[in-house]
Amino acid sequence: MLSANNLTFRVGTRALVEDVTASFEPGRLHLIVGANGAGKSTLIKLLTRLMRPHAGTIEYDGANIGGWSERELARRRAVLSQAVEVAFSMPVRELVMMGRYPHFGARPGASDLHICEEVMRYFEVDAMADRSYGTLSGGEKQRVQFARVLAQIWRPIEGAARYLFLDEPLTFLDIRHQIDFMNKVRSFASQPDVVAVGVVHDLSLAARLLMISVCLCINIKKHGWRCSPSRSKSNSLTLFIASNQPSTTLPESLQAISDYL
Repeated sequence: MLSANNLTFRVGTRALVEDVTASFEPGRLHLIVGANGAGKSTLIKLLTRLMRPHAGTIEYDGANIGGWSERELARRRAVLSQAVEVAFSMPVRELVMMGRYPHFGARPGASDLHICEEVMRYFEVDAMADRSYGTLSGGEKQRVQFARVLAQIWRPIEGAARYLFLDEPLTFLDIRHQIDFMNKVRSFASQPDVVAVGVVHDLSLAARLLMISVCLCINIKKHGWRCSPSRSKSNSLTLFIASNQPSTTLPESLQAISDYL
């Protein structure tokens, strides 16, 4: 279980996220959608500890992650950010292996090598394993980054949950690979020890994933929003809708999708 408790993050005097409380259960994919400026990416950065909140706590399995070491955190949670820059080119296989760095010392073990082969096959990038990353198209690079991220938490951890975070993961992908990727992530997230949270802008794609349950995110301050509970319609997906409008109802366009689902 992932819990955010009264999170607040400010830039100067402006609150980008204010007093947010939410819980994300394992075994399902949680998608956060909403307009630019609603605080979606900021919330993801707080949940992953890429940024620290000015107030509030984040808990993984009931434990406050504020005092965890970077290595301990990296073994439990994997993050795909909006834009991943690679300073120098390297073979695809080596880049995917970077996802295993938290799990070994000087050299990768046999299990690390096997995991990299598995995730490259899973995302259909195994045929380009020996190609230079810099020669790939934008969509191919994104799929390689997916493989790297999943390699980090591919295997279950005894007695602990794994946490997957995706911030705008569909950039550069054509529609076929968008749907294929979301289905694969949904399958991975269905495992009982996986908590998966993603940010997407494409509402039509979210609607295609069928039987999405809606958790309305209500704005309670000028720049903040809170998740309020709603009835679950699905055992596999939850849609969080973020809004920075001072309203307790969904915007008309989002309400239409909610009603349809």
